Amino acid sequence: MARAIRKRVKTLDRWAGSRPSGTSVQVAAISVLSGSLSWKYVGVARADIFPDAVCGGSLAGKQGGVILLTPPKTLDPAVANAMAARTADVKRCEIYGGPNAISAGVFDQIRAIFH
Repeated sequence: MARAIRKRVKTLDRWAGSRPSGTSVQVAAISVLSGSLSWKYVGVARADIFPDAVCGGSLAGKQGGVILLTPPKTLDPAVANAMAARTADVKRCEIYGGPNAISAGVFDQIRAIFH
């Protein structure tokens, strides 16, 4: 597939982490470095199913912000570290989905990072 794409486009980069959460952190960081998004707005969605992330990604993009993915019951360390490193930049953080999507424990971990 990549070979077919390379025939049509000049530049092809693959952004990947060891898990979906790590990939979301890489995509966010690269997007911010490129100037297309910022850390002012952070959306958080569960990493294992995508309806909340797909809908939330649209909102995050409209806000000029990033979306990070995490497992539903524990905050991924890469996501926690990315948030903690940018607490001064983040003005708004929204979690997509109710407590069945992102547990109250993860919500509390995120709140603790920003307070």
